Amino acid sequence: MDKYYVSGCVDNGNEIETCDDSEATFWTLYERDEKGLSQGIVDLRFREDAEAVMAVHMEHDRLQEQVKALESHLEDIYAVIGFSKERCTQVGDSPFDCIREIKAQGVEQLSRESYENGAYGVAMIATQFAAQLRAKPEGEQP
Repeated sequence: MDKYYVSGCVDNGNEIETCDDSEATFWTLYERDEKGLSQGIVDLRFREDAEAVMAVHMEHDRLQEQVKALESHLEDIYAVIGFSKERCTQVGDSPFDCIREIKAQGVEQLSRESYENGAYGVAMIATQFAAQLRAKPEGEQP
């Protein structure tokens, strides 16, 4: 059963009734809930307009599912770098902050290994680069 559907409608003077398209004076876009109950979202003069609005709602739902999937990936990233969603939210970190932190930690590891191997110049440059990675890009809100 589809979540959205369009039905022809007619106002009989007392109530709105669904009807065959040949009798319809307007079309309603309906949304079904998990229980199968329908609720009208919008009435439109033409079926084509109702179907276009339905396509927008369906695309919105599809994009929302993608956002949910990306959020779960973001939580995996947080776990890798020792952040929690709560911690990032509390201190105002964005997903981009977390990505910059991952990069900075990698560069710091290079710095430590370079220092241990006597490459002090590389270690110093890597440390400076890690600090630059953590800095907000120009124009980004703090």
